[in-house]
Amino acid sequence: EDPEILRAAGLDPSQLGATFMRAIIKQVLIDGFFHADPHPGNVLADPVANRIVFLDLGLMGRLQTEQRVDLLGLVYALKEVDISGIADSLIALGEPTSSFDEPGFREAVDRLARQYLVYGQADSIGTALSGFIGAVFEYGLILDSQLTLAVKAIVQAEDTARRLAYDLDMGQAAVEEAQAAIAAALDPDLVFKEVQSRAVKIGKELARRAPSLDEALIKWLDVINRG
Repeated sequence: EDPEILRAAGLDPSQLGATFMRAIIKQVLIDGFFHADPHPGNVLADPVANRIVFLDLGLMGRLQTEQRVDLLGLVYALKEVDISGIADSLIALGEPTSSFDEPGFREAVDRLARQYLVYGQADSIGTALSGFIGAVFEYGLILDSQLTLAVKAIVQAEDTARRLAYDLDMGQAAVEEAQAAIAAALDPDLVFKEVQSRAVKIGKELARRAPSLDEALIKWLDVINRG
């Protein structure tokens, strides 16, 4: 985490910080399988292979697709200072208890957004995110353990990355990584391979069901013949 040591090894600390942040964003928001404790002691920069190496994989997290989409929406809402979007995303991510106070929660989100984002008292999205998560629990929302790990990983990773790239924009990194993932998913070769794979699966299923399909078709023709 010492920029001077990294420079002496021939690495660009700013670029390394940005790459590390995008790696965590990809793990959490795109892949849904992530290192849940990415502090500096668990990360190495290999100047020979020119890559980042994650150590100590004892604490890993998983997110479902819907959770990843909602969390990405929250990060984007934070970046755009979309106060109602922040509240909506947090409610989507949480599980309301019987004591959930939605009006009070939305007022708290509005207050925190102005404190952290509008008037600039927070120096990073991670700091603001930590504040909003506090309101989640205070007003009767529950986050499952995997989401809590994901938020922790993002906040921790941003803190580590900003030691190397002080002007890092986590929100922008998240948006760029999401755009790259979408572009990759729409690559023509990948789409063609996916269609081929689906066609094989459908063909196998049709073959398996052929007797029942024949019987169903005959019954359908009988119905037509009866008018």
